[in-house]
Amino acid sequence: MSLIRGFCVKCGKNDVETFKGLCESCYVQENPLVQVMIHDSLKVNYCPVCFQTSTQEKWYKLVSDPFENVVEGIKKALRPLLKVPNDSNVVISVDVSPEELFLRKSLDVFATVSVFGSPLPGITPFEERVNVEICLLPRLCKSCIAVKGGQVRSIIQVRAHDRKPTQREVEEIFSLINTALKQLSGFDTSTFPVKIEKKRTGIDFYINNKEVANLVSRKVSETMLAKITQTFKDKGVDERGRKKSTSTVCIRFPSFKEGDLVQLKSGELLQFLAFEREKATFSDLKNRNIKKISAKNLWKNDPKLFLKIEDVPEFMVISIGTKIVQLMSLKTYELAEISKENVPKAIKEGETIPCLQDPQTGELRLLLKQENPEE
Repeated sequence: MSLIRGFCVKCGKNDVETFKGLCESCYVQENPLVQVMIHDSLKVNYCPVCFQTSTQEKWYKLVSDPFENVVEGIKKALRPLLKVPNDSNVVISVDVSPEELFLRKSLDVFATVSVFGSPLPGITPFEERVNVEICLLPRLCKSCIAVKGGQVRSIIQVRAHDRKPTQREVEEIFSLINTALKQLSGFDTSTFPVKIEKKRTGIDFYINNKEVANLVSRKVSETMLAKITQTFKDKGVDERGRKKSTSTVCIRFPSFKEGDLVQLKSGELLQFLAFEREKATFSDLKNRNIKKISAKNLWKNDPKLFLKIEDVPEFMVISIGTKIVQLMSLKTYELAEISKENVPKAIKEGETIPCLQDPQTGELRLLLKQENPEE
């Protein structure tokens, strides 16, 4: 672009490069590099619970950190209101601290807009800064209003057949729920449990998001031995005429837990050890071989609780010979002998171990010890 030389109509300089009749200095004074298209201050709503932000009705969750989300929300609201030359470099910084935000009050803060560029070709690029007043207003988002109002879209019931779920089982379900919350929505409280209620037969999680329950049920089927059923209950229609419903996912553990003795419909006795990758691991009482059975095939074999691990008599290892291991019942103090072939190699004298008399052969069978089965 060829520049016209002449005099500046504002300051009177002569024989200078002019831009629309003004010298470079006067043009820059008359035409700021950045213009903020608001009259007073920019009002930004922030949710004091989940720290999402909005300027109208749409709420934004841009990053997982609550404080950073408010800062990014201010930047997102401010950027469209800035009029700057094309190809300019724009940096926005917000002067607010986490401590101020967590007071959950209205705040007047400043955003500093730094722009580097040139208002017209031929003018040397420079940096210009302006401060914009931001009025932060605490206001509950729709999701948090629903949580505060106790709206429930899904219920996760944790139960067990003929017993209460163990603390370990409940903790594993709760861990899966937390993982699902994090995976689906970060800190979005639309998925926080509205209520956790202990029942006589188990525990219920009331959640304001159906997808959490669906994700948890899928994870449970992969990692835990349990039967899962899902039912739906109509709740009328919403303001847009769409059907509303509550889904209930029931996770029911079997009558046996890890360490317990299980009898299949064939009469076979097994010790339940673990469940992973959709398969249950058992120890065969006769030969102590490890068996893996898929959940589908296991349910076909109608597994029943034979004896709880805590009810299995314990014996102390008295002596270990070349062929025979001598044991003593801690209940009756009677001595018993068992072939060394049927004893784990790592067993030591003085150790206690659960043993059971085989109901078919009368032989004594050693079980694998499970620590704190109720935890």
